Amino acid sequence: MTITYRPNLCAGIFSMAFGAAVYLLVPYCVGVEYVESGAIDSRALPYAAGIVCFLLGVSLVVGSVALKRDTVRELVLARELKACCYMAGFLLYAWLFSIDFIASMTFLGFLTLAFCGSRKPLYYAITLAAAVVMHLLFVTVLNVRLATGVIDLQQTSKLLPLSPPLRMVYLRAKPLSERTAVIS
Repeated sequence: MTITYRPNLCAGIFSMAFGAAVYLLVPYCVGVEYVESGAIDSRALPYAAGIVCFLLGVSLVVGSVALKRDTVRELVLARELKACCYMAGFLLYAWLFSIDFIASMTFLGFLTLAFCGSRKPLYYAITLAAAVVMHLLFVTVLNVRLATGVIDLQQTSKLLPLSPPLRMVYLRAKPLSERTAVIS
């Protein structure tokens, strides 16, 4: 199957729609803090980004339609099937991220390695180890709550004996109310 399209026209329409959506959604997504008159508030930058995207989209559409500066290209879906599967994998990654951090990061790493054609098992092992280390870094050191669907490494890290320097880092990352429970 082949799709014929004009790249500048399609990009312009997408940019105009994105800019309009950003401009219309800013009041619902960005709160306003009290500022003195004449100062820039927290909505100024998102509004400006929406306006710039919309105006750049208008310029692409005008260049494509009125000035005829666009080419016609063909998209053969059979050649793009691998890339479409990779993008569908990103949707699965986004769904997995809300369930389990380690599983989602490992899935994305494995998907990227498979997309690039890597066959070395060491690369896959490094990806899995990096996901576990990142989870421990976020949960233990930075004290960020992450989704833990399959394996809760924060619970298992309480069972591991820590050396005194690591124990101090671990205790600093914990809220004050939980520090006494770990020491005793």
